[in-house]
Amino acid sequence: REIEDRAGEGRALNNLGLLFESDQQIELSIIFYKLAVRSWEDLRQDISDPALLTSYTETISVSYRNLSDLLLDHGRILEAQQVLELLKVQELVEFTDDERTGDSLPEIILLPKEEEIIAEYTTLIAFGKQLRDCETNRCVNLSALRTHRDHQFQQYRDAVASLVTFIKDRLDEGDDPDLLLNPTGFATKAKEIINQQPGTVVVYPLVLEDKLWLLWAAVGRVISRREIPVSRTEMGNAVIEFRALIEDR
Repeated sequence: REIEDRAGEGRALNNLGLLFESDQQIELSIIFYKLAVRSWEDLRQDISDPALLTSYTETISVSYRNLSDLLLDHGRILEAQQVLELLKVQELVEFTDDERTGDSLPEIILLPKEEEIIAEYTTLIAFGKQLRDCETNRCVNLSALRTHRDHQFQQYRDAVASLVTFIKDRLDEGDDPDLLLNPTGFATKAKEIINQQPGTVVVYPLVLEDKLWLLWAAVGRVISRREIPVSRTEMGNAVIEFRALIEDR
């Protein structure tokens, strides 16, 4: 971030998401995937060349897919819907060679408690640099700085525990996605379509290597989701077969 390497920042945030996911710290993994997607979205807005945009989209879509999968797998439906809308815009741009990038879409939303964790994490990073300089120069207050470091780490761990409890309590209240997140202006495009054409159902597919997620929205909100155990290869073969059948009835 300090050297303004936005692509490098996005990769670093994505790798932190991967690291926490592999360590089964899912709430932290989701936070850093969200920050990675925010970074990618910010950078993507500045790309006007269609060929470059397509290449860029292919390199970053894994962040969106990993984030969507984690959110869906843990019942955080509205957040997943937002990421899927951004991913579909990417895929549409890639398919049509259209340089427009969906400026009207909202940015990825962090829950208030996620914002607290990012603030604690940023403080730790800044303090870590201060402590490193002190250790290098053997400054006189090194012992006090190390004690302060331990205190800040405990604050960070407490913030993470608070987030885990916050999400669990709300999801335990029922399978209503509005309980966790319901920001104004959310999923606006889907709501516009449904409001203009009563009875419309908007389907969100998310194709992963080993499974397929399907969400469908009606009356202004996601009403159901399904996880289907079908691989990307099986899905691709089914699409090819379907296309062949409709071309030669």
